[in-house]
Amino acid sequence: MNIENTEGFLKKFDYKFQKQNQSLIIKMDYAHTVLIDFSNPKKILISDTLSTYNFLTGILKMSIKKAILFNMFFTLLLSICLALINLNIGIIVFFGLTLWGILWSIFYVSKFENLKYILISSNH
Repeated sequence: MNIENTEGFLKKFDYKFQKQNQSLIIKMDYAHTVLIDFSNPKKILISDTLSTYNFLTGILKMSIKKAILFNMFFTLLLSICLALINLNIGIIVFFGLTLWGILWSIFYVSKFENLKYILISSNH
């Protein structure tokens, strides 16, 4: 896997990206950014970041893994607080936010893993 082949692939399939030194920053849909670092030829790093104004963390900027953990903690905390006031509202909020978090987590993780798989398989 090298930077030139990856750039060619991204141009071919109309991905929005920019090159910075020995890394590529790919702008995905819905405030999702993927970073591919080619600085170490023996180990290429592929990481992700949810930018601000995304559907999983709102205005916070973090990786998908941290966003999923944040959502689980936030959902549980908010639901417990609301359940102390009104149990029915707490349960409804818990299931609503859990469903929202699961759906968007699946969306972001699948997009990231699919891109990773395609890039790795296209360069071999």
